[in-house]
Amino acid sequence: MPFLELGGGYSIFDSQGAGYFNLGAGIELWLGKNKKTALTFETLYKNTGETYGVKHFQHLMGLAFLFGGIKDRDGDGIPDREDSCPDVPGIALFEGCPDSDGDGIQDSQDACPQVPGTIKFNGCPDTDGDGVKDLDDQCPEEAGTIENNGCPEITQEIIERLQEIGQIIHFMTNSSELDENSRNILDEVYSTLQFYSNYSVVVEGHTDSSGRVSFNQTLSERRANAVMQYLIGKGISPSRISAKGYGETRPADTNETAAGRRKNRRVEFNIQK
Repeated sequence: MPFLELGGGYSIFDSQGAGYFNLGAGIELWLGKNKKTALTFETLYKNTGETYGVKHFQHLMGLAFLFGGIKDRDGDGIPDREDSCPDVPGIALFEGCPDSDGDGIQDSQDACPQVPGTIKFNGCPDTDGDGVKDLDDQCPEEAGTIENNGCPEITQEIIERLQEIGQIIHFMTNSSELDENSRNILDEVYSTLQFYSNYSVVVEGHTDSSGRVSFNQTLSERRANAVMQYLIGKGISPSRISAKGYGETRPADTNETAAGRRKNRRVEFNIQK
């Protein structure tokens, strides 16, 4: 441990006296586990301040002994004289200061001192390793992009797949009850929405032009709601999903043929951020 020394005194030279001062610097090397013995090395500059005084340097080497107990208020095994945080248990690596989460970043510099993290994020974690720290990551368990707040970006391929699924969802005739096959198909939609958890979806119901306009409007709403309720029942948060019926107002194909009408009787998934 380095130290500085400043002192003074009074000396008498041939019946004349003069004041003097010492300016010194040195180092103590404490030995052993208990550190009660130290080697000391010191250099002093001595000057009487008078013209007849002898200005000189004095070099010293010696041993220092510590008597009595070693003060360690926080009980971390680091003596108070060497402990930068003497009232909080710490580790030698940080001169007695703590690293509560053991991530190699001392608490005073750690923005998340109770959770192991990385130097890049000042001690905060990035669990999925996507470059977005957990505190700012809307999907901390799934690797995503910075632009999408740490969540995965949904691809055009996924969107097209959802529309394919919507085309093959079937209901009982003039009914909003899903058949068994359609429930199984909707399980894929559920899995997709669960993975892309920061996206919301509007379930849109459509019909062909057969029957009364008012009946088709109501039927499309009931069918969209049936799909929405099935997905909510599987575990999708109601805050992420809504339903809207368009009746026969938005045909995907002609209503003049059976094939066209079949395409018009559909559900669409409008994915939104």
